[in-house]
Amino acid sequence: QTLVAAPASIFSGSFEIREQQLSADAGSIVFTNEDMPQHLHLVRADGSGYRQLTTGEDRNRQGSWSPDGQWIAFQTNHGESSLALIHPDGGGWQSLGVGRGFTNPRWSPDGTKLLAYNTSSGGVILDLADGFATPARQDLPPIAPGVLFWPVAFSPDARWVAGTAVAAGQVSDIYLWSLADRAYRRLPWRRVSLVDWNLAFLDNDHLSYGSAGELWLGDLRGGEPRRLYAAAPGHRLSNFSASRDGRTLTWIDIADESDIWLMALDDRKAR
Repeated sequence: QTLVAAPASIFSGSFEIREQQLSADAGSIVFTNEDMPQHLHLVRADGSGYRQLTTGEDRNRQGSWSPDGQWIAFQTNHGESSLALIHPDGGGWQSLGVGRGFTNPRWSPDGTKLLAYNTSSGGVILDLADGFATPARQDLPPIAPGVLFWPVAFSPDARWVAGTAVAAGQVSDIYLWSLADRAYRRLPWRRVSLVDWNLAFLDNDHLSYGSAGELWLGDLRGGEPRRLYAAAPGHRLSNFSASRDGRTLTWIDIADESDIWLMALDDRKAR
């Protein structure tokens, strides 16, 4: 896997950017500003068409695109549930009936489920088959006594959920949860100077992750991870996301300010 061209900054606003996610078709990005009140913003992947999606005094953040691009799931402090959904045009606000305390929603490839987690009790899978108001909830077990699993990504074939081990509030190793076997698998990839815990699948076998100021690609089938990109000195990479075809990655570059960067990868056949 190699670069088609050098990564490029595609958006830098007058505020610090907290998080971002690329849509499945690589056409648009939803992101959040750092300062309160936090809100969802949209921009096209070429940097055009910027607009603010949510307004008011409520906190709205951690936006996540549905695979068909029709919904954005996000965390909010508005209402009785901490998760909600909205259309990209700003309409159709719906509360997700899970109660308070959940964070970081992420969609399954077919759009029927959402990952989320409670920082105190660990991860959940929410089944949306019966509607947004009454999702069925599957609690993911701890990895070990005192070690929670915070899930952040489904594999494209929905066989695996990738996430991180968290003990006493400290994020450490990358783990996979097998939906078929209901068992954890630790991935032996070393991360240092962790900025955040986001992970992004490029296909069923390849998972991208950050370590210090570097972007790495690991193969679930074995072998050593490979470095895809290293940031300039003094910069940190955070909050990775990938398109559905695995050919486009975005992240936040953090230095004195923050901006969103995009990287195009070569054809998947080259892997």
